[in-house]
Amino acid sequence: MNWCRKSGKPAPTSNKQLRSFLGLAGYYRAFVPNFAAIAVPLTDLTKKGTPEKLVWTEVQEQAFQILKKHVCSQPVLCLPGMNKLFILQTDASGDGIGAILLQEVREVKAPLLSGVRSYSHGNVTIPQSSARL
Repeated sequence: MNWCRKSGKPAPTSNKQLRSFLGLAGYYRAFVPNFAAIAVPLTDLTKKGTPEKLVWTEVQEQAFQILKKHVCSQPVLCLPGMNKLFILQTDASGDGIGAILLQEVREVKAPLLSGVRSYSHGNVTIPQSSARL
C-alpha cells in the first residue's frame, strides 16, 4: 500500500496491513520523536491473540495519522551535499549511544543517517579510576 498518496489511504483494516505500515514507519523511527509512545496504540493491536479484523478507535486513528505525517513529510532522509558542512548530533546514557548525521537544507537541519547502539555487558568498561576495590 502506498501510505503517502495525496488522496490519502484509509487506515489499515487487517493485522497484515497494520504490520506493513508499522514496518515502514519503524524504518524511520530514529527520526520520529517519541516513536514508541506514539505507536503503542497500534502495536497493541498486533499482539498475539488479537482478532485479524482490527478494532479501530479514535486513539488508533490519531496515532496512525501522526506516524503517517512523519513518514510522508519531506524530507525524511536527505542525500548529502559534499560541499556543505556536516553536523554530528550525539546522545549517550548508561544504556546506549545514538548519533544522527545532519546537514542544513533550506535553513533546516535535515537527517542524512542515524545509528543507535545499546551497551551490552561485554562492551562497557569501567575506567580504573572509577573501579571500586
